[in-house]
Amino acid sequence: MKIRGRRWLVFGSLLGFLICFPPHWYPVGLQLQLAEWFGPGAYHPPPESRQGGNEIPEVFCPDDTQNWRSAQEIEGVKIGESLPCVADNPFAVAAFVLGTNQVSAATL
Repeated sequence: MKIRGRRWLVFGSLLGFLICFPPHWYPVGLQLQLAEWFGPGAYHPPPESRQGGNEIPEVFCPDDTQNWRSAQEIEGVKIGESLPCVADNPFAVAAFVLGTNQVSAATL
């Protein structure tokens, strides 16, 4: 008798859990089957739009404080002007072109 009571308790708990489970979390196939059996759910209009705040936009291009965008020559490697917003480190470019064992410690 005790086992039969436990089975009903487990079955009832599982059924209660499934009933309380949000319907939009069900798999699409199960949602369609339930809509076929019980009809589609009620229409809920989307919430009203809210006006955005007056925030100050970020600076798109950071300041070139180290002058990396201009054309320069480092240890014989000519590096052209860089037009993108954030330029590559010219010292790293020179080290990659020559090889890290061919440049001075100041360049590295």
